[in-house]
Amino acid sequence: MAVALPFRSLTAAAPKVLPAAALLLALSLAAGCNGSGEGGAGEGGESGNSAAAAARDKPGGRNPAIGSTGRPGTKVKVLTLAPQDFTIHTTYIGHLLPIERVTLRSEMEGMVERTDFDTGDAVAKGRVLVNISTRQLTLRRDLARSNHKLAEASYRRNVQLIEKELIPAAQLDVSRNERDVAKLNLELAELELRKSQVRSPIAGTVKSKSVRVGEYVSKGQELAEILDLSRLLAVIHVPEKEMRHVAPGKPASVTLDALPDNRFAGRVKTVGVEADLRNRSFEVEVELANTRGELRPGMLARVEIETGAYRQQLLIPRQAVLEREDRRIVFVAEDGRAVERTVETGVSRDGDVQVLSGLEPGQRLIVTGQHQVTPNSRIQVVAGADGSEAEPEP
Repeated sequence: MAVALPFRSLTAAAPKVLPAAALLLALSLAAGCNGSGEGGAGEGGESGNSAAAAARDKPGGRNPAIGSTGRPGTKVKVLTLAPQDFTIHTTYIGHLLPIERVTLRSEMEGMVERTDFDTGDAVAKGRVLVNISTRQLTLRRDLARSNHKLAEASYRRNVQLIEKELIPAAQLDVSRNERDVAKLNLELAELELRKSQVRSPIAGTVKSKSVRVGEYVSKGQELAEILDLSRLLAVIHVPEKEMRHVAPGKPASVTLDALPDNRFAGRVKTVGVEADLRNRSFEVEVELANTRGELRPGMLARVEIETGAYRQQLLIPRQAVLEREDRRIVFVAEDGRAVERTVETGVSRDGDVQVLSGLEPGQRLIVTGQHQVTPNSRIQVVAGADGSEAEPEP
C-alpha cells in the first residue's frame, strides 16, 4: 500500500544539506590562496624587496654595474696609452763563411819531396808546406850563381884591360853581356827554387790536403786549401725593399742554432751591388770575430739588423685590434662604456703594432674583454693591463 508523504516535509529537508557544501567550497578556496601568498613572500617577494632596497640606497636609484637591461657591465682590462720610442729589428737567415779562403796550387811540374802539414793544422803565414823538386832546383841555383860570379870577374878584368888599351872595345862589350846574362840566369834559378817551396799565403787552418810525398804534380794542380777562421762572415740575403736600412758598418747581432745560448756582435762588411733576379734580394756579408774559435763555416746563422727607429709613437698590443671587413677597430673605455675607434696601423714589433691614426695619448684601450663588448655597451674596468688599480665606472 503506498503511503503519500506531504510535500512540505521534502522541502523542509533541503535547507539542511546546502550550507555544508558551501562550507567545504569556501575552505578549499581559502587553502589555495594561502599557499600562493606564502610562495610569493618566500621567493619573489624577498628578492624584490632586496633589489628595491639596494636601488633606494644608491643615489640615482640604479646599481652602477647594471645597465638599462638589468645586466652587469662586461668586465675588461685597459691600457692607458702613452707615446714611446721603439726600434724594429728584422732577422735574416744565412750561413757562416770564412773571412778568407785560399787554394794552394803548384806553379811548376815536379816530384813532391816533402809535405809539412796535415788536415786541421794551424799554419802561420809564410810557412813552407810542400817542396817540389827543391833539391834539383837548389843545384841549378848554385850553378847559376857560380856562372854569375865568373862573368862578373871577367867583366871587371876586361874593364882594367880596356883602360890600358890592351883589348878591343868589342871584347869588353861581350864580357858585359855575359855578365848580364849570368845575372838573369841566377834570378831565374832563384825564382824557380822559390816556386818549389810552396808557402802558406795566410795564417789559418788547413781544410784539406790533396798531395802526398812521392807524387808527381803538374802545373796548376791543387795542393791544399786553407781557411782563415779568425773572423767569419754571416752571408744573408736582404729584400730590395729593406736595403735602404742596410749599409756597411751597421751593427748586427748574430745567433747560431749550434750555440743557442750565445749572441755574437757583428757589423755589415759588404753590400751586394746587384740583386738576385730570382728573388729580388741583395747579398749582404756581416763580419764577426771568432775569438774563442767556436764558430765554424757552414753553421746556420740568424742575423738581426735594425731596420727602423721611431720616436714618440703609439704602440698597442696586436690582440687589441679587431679585424672587420674593410677596417680595423679597437675599443676604448669612456664614461663606463666601450667606444669603438677605427685605427690605421703601421709596423709591428714582437706582439705590438704601431698606431698611425685613430687613437690619442691618454685614452684607455681595452686589451682584455674586447671580444665581448659591443659599441656603446656598458663595461666594468676590473684592472689595468699596466698593473693599475680597478676604477669604478660612473
